Amino acid sequence: MKLLELEFGTFLLDDNYVIGEINEGVHVDLQINAIIDNLIREHYGNQPIGYISRRINDYSVDPLVHQSNLENSIIQTFAVVDGKKEDPAVYESETRFLDSDQVRFFSKTRQAIAWTRTTSRFPIDVAQLN
Repeated sequence: MKLLELEFGTFLLDDNYVIGEINEGVHVDLQINAIIDNLIREHYGNQPIGYISRRINDYSVDPLVHQSNLENSIIQTFAVVDGKKEDPAVYESETRFLDSDQVRFFSKTRQAIAWTRTTSRFPIDVAQLN
């Protein structure tokens, strides 16, 4: 496990997933996304992974980021953890860029981790599930 603390957010890199927390007020644009993507690729190489977004803070994401990730990223699944019950329109805008089996929304981080670990898009260590 590796922890990256950057000026725009914190990222925990585990065996086959990343948990990201973007800081309050940040606008995630293609430049910030490229920094995140490069750090992820440095750690995982080309191994497919899952990304878990912990929505603790209010921030915005350029819609082009979703399109870029779909075309270029090693991220194969996307889980959103949000206990605030955001407006469903926000979720609908994000799911437009991803296949419905690639994205899930959760209220607890451990639920998102369990789903990400059991996704068949990348190898998992079954022993970790117990």
